[in-house]
Amino acid sequence: MTTLSRPQSPNRVMLLVLPVLLGLFALVVFTGLMLLRPQPAPTVTLPLNWMADDSEVSVSLRPSTPTRLYAFDARPSQPTLLTLQSTAPTFAFAAQIKDDKGALVAQFTQPLQVAALALPPSSGSYQLTVEAADATATGTVVVAIGAAAAARSSPPASILNKAAPPCQMTTSGSAAALVRGAPSPDYEIIGTLQPGAYLPVLGRTDDGWLAVNHGERLGWLIENVTTLVGQCDQIPRLLNPVIPTASTDNDIFLLEVDRDGSSQMRDAISLPNGDASDLIWLRAINLYNQAPNNYRVFSVTLNCTGIGAEHLRWGPPYEPLLGCGDTVELPFLYEISQQPLSVVFEANSPQSYVEYMLTITSTSANPAPVLAANTDAVG
Repeated sequence: MTTLSRPQSPNRVMLLVLPVLLGLFALVVFTGLMLLRPQPAPTVTLPLNWMADDSEVSVSLRPSTPTRLYAFDARPSQPTLLTLQSTAPTFAFAAQIKDDKGALVAQFTQPLQVAALALPPSSGSYQLTVEAADATATGTVVVAIGAAAAARSSPPASILNKAAPPCQMTTSGSAAALVRGAPSPDYEIIGTLQPGAYLPVLGRTDDGWLAVNHGERLGWLIENVTTLVGQCDQIPRLLNPVIPTASTDNDIFLLEVDRDGSSQMRDAISLPNGDASDLIWLRAINLYNQAPNNYRVFSVTLNCTGIGAEHLRWGPPYEPLLGCGDTVELPFLYEISQQPLSVVFEANSPQSYVEYMLTITSTSANPAPVLAANTDAVG
């Protein structure tokens, strides 16, 4: 027996199909709306153009030139001086500065031709963008940091956050100051520092010379003809390359002298490099075990010349308190025919180089001629 199915009602079929059609229609409408909605612009990461310490760069701005991002290291213990200067009086710019975490540090939105500020000390870096105030204009902006920025400030630029600029110098009188090629009055003059002009100070020697950047060349001025301006409490200490260094030699010397004679020795010591001290054993020879030739008194004098001679000390190794030009009398016995002397610099002495001559002379009535120095090492 065959069972025939009952045909579906048209109304019932519509009820089943309608939800599907409505779902498809909603999907099409949603997709169309999403396509028509404005899409956010993709994030553009600009490449970093790193600037060296104490340098400057010329930024050329044209309508077709893409924005460039400049980066430079911050100074960890002092502000970093930054200057921006247009090369044309009719060209203005805007600028923005952020730290390496993206936080805004400073922003110049008004058209400027010159800007200067001291960025706070940091162990990180700073990032700078420069744009033309008028997008259709063409011009160049010189960006300088550190010493290069200080060199462009004459007189020193006004600092927006009131932090002191790096140390600069100017003349202390109305006359120009001489800039030499080396820290010594014996070296050539490579230029002058005119009254009212400023130069960044790069360092100071112990004997009073200041290093500057003069016309892309290292120059030197004697400090007593200059006036310092800015943050000058921690100027780097520089070694004066003109001051010699004593050659390394024997640590211990032996100087022999006849009981009725004299003897001499010459040497040099220096700081902070080279041979910084000498130990000298004085030995009286030809003493006998019976009077009167078993005992003598000797006069010992040390004379010296050089840079830092006022800081040289000599005498017994445990207490060398004598200075250049001093004399001491030392007794020698047959049983004690040797005595040590130390030649050193006093504590915390500056850069020095001193040549000295030690003379020992018997105080007997008829001293023998001076013997040649014997500086054989012992020990």
